[in-house]
Amino acid sequence: MKFKVIEFIGPSGIGKTTFFNHLKGVVDPAWLGMDDVREIAKTQNISEPDDIVRTIISRKRENVEKLNRSEFQKKFIGDYFEEIITLDQHVSSSKNLKLINDDGIFHNFAKEILSASKEKYNEVQKLLLNRKIIYFKASPEKLLDNLKERHQKTPGASNDWYGYTQKNSTSIQKMIEISVNESEEIYNLVKSMGAAVMCINLEEDNMENIEKARNFIDEHTCSVDFITKEDFIRTAELNNSKHWKTQPLENRWEYHEKSIQILKSLQISNPDEVLEIGTVGMQLLPGSETMDIEGYWNYEGKNPTYLHDARKTPWPPEKKYKAIVALRVFQYLAPFQDIAFNEAKKLGENLIIVTPRGREYIPKGMEETKGITYEEFLEWNDGTPPDFHQEMKLGDFYYWNFKK
Repeated sequence: MKFKVIEFIGPSGIGKTTFFNHLKGVVDPAWLGMDDVREIAKTQNISEPDDIVRTIISRKRENVEKLNRSEFQKKFIGDYFEEIITLDQHVSSSKNLKLINDDGIFHNFAKEILSASKEKYNEVQKLLLNRKIIYFKASPEKLLDNLKERHQKTPGASNDWYGYTQKNSTSIQKMIEISVNESEEIYNLVKSMGAAVMCINLEEDNMENIEKARNFIDEHTCSVDFITKEDFIRTAELNNSKHWKTQPLENRWEYHEKSIQILKSLQISNPDEVLEIGTVGMQLLPGSETMDIEGYWNYEGKNPTYLHDARKTPWPPEKKYKAIVALRVFQYLAPFQDIAFNEAKKLGENLIIVTPRGREYIPKGMEETKGITYEEFLEWNDGTPPDFHQEMKLGDFYYWNFKK
């Protein structure tokens, strides 16, 4: 995947712009700053924003109206925000432009995006395509010192939060707390959506942080090809297993698409770094290693890497995978679901499972089949919740990162 936008998020005053000024001297000059993009865009046609962007802009203007500012300032701030999101989307859709944005949309529109994601999750998720996120954190004391310094340098500026709180210690501390919490919330959102993210503590060594960021920007997060929706539909229609005809393909694509998005964020360089269990001929990553049970869910050309019943441990693989994927499989592994989960945890750095909670389909010979609840997964993982959980049409989607 070729990334078009590197975006910084973090509390106001943490030092994103200062970090950007250090970073731009060590990255490929093809990575532009927003000022560069602004100049280039003057000579190019800018497309109309799509629905989700218009929604976010509208909500931002509503929130700006609530500020205790003059009408002139409100219009100026609203126009500024609309410009940066429009230019950001211009870069995302262009063929040649690449942007490092220290003042990007997931930072400046955090409140509006968090709100929109509750109603239009998939549309917000699409804003993360071709985008990497660097999240900055520091202590409240560090933030306060930075805001005081900013006030001294540019008093009355639109981001002079120390000045706008009239240097009131209670007010500024509350503002910092809100900003930190909002940044953490947007960071958790983009991470749960499968974005490529990294975290930098600005109280650690600056040169090491610069090097970490440079490596993160330069690395190729994904150099393998996953199936597209067109591939998915074509494979399902040609597959001779009746499995693909028992549910609408759109409902099945929902969890396949989410799985692919998460896998794309895991820096997979070879297909054999992924183990897919119970594929019924539908591999998310062609060339991945597979494990299937003998006698069930047969299809033409069935030839798994491992012909093995996942209820029986240990599993045959002798290596560690970057990811293990089991889509609508674990309900059939009763009464050994907890054992199978821990086997997957042992062999995989990341794990994706989709499973219903009830007893919707019980094949002959597997009468103990049952769905799995969130609480059961929580118990099997020593009380640690999944990194991502979402109810979908054909079961609950779970993702764990065991490496962190």
